[in-house]
Amino acid sequence: MDPAWIAGAAAVISSGAATWTATNGNRTLKRSDRDSQARTRPMVAAELRDEPYKQATQLPVIKNYGPAAALVVVIDLSGQGSPC
Repeated sequence: MDPAWIAGAAAVISSGAATWTATNGNRTLKRSDRDSQARTRPMVAAELRDEPYKQATQLPVIKNYGPAAALVVVIDLSGQGSPC
């Protein structure tokens, strides 16, 4: 076997490995970014609680369960679905 042929094959294999590594690294960074966004996304729950001092009255209570504060909260009581 010719040493130049072996060196050429090694260069092609090395180039393929470098491309594969770069592709996997890029994919890992993108997934990490999406995971980070999902972890910091605010989670909000709305419920109706009975008013203890007035009969037949309920009060809306909105709680933030996520790690970040929800800045814009829209509550639709019309029963038509989400405004988004």
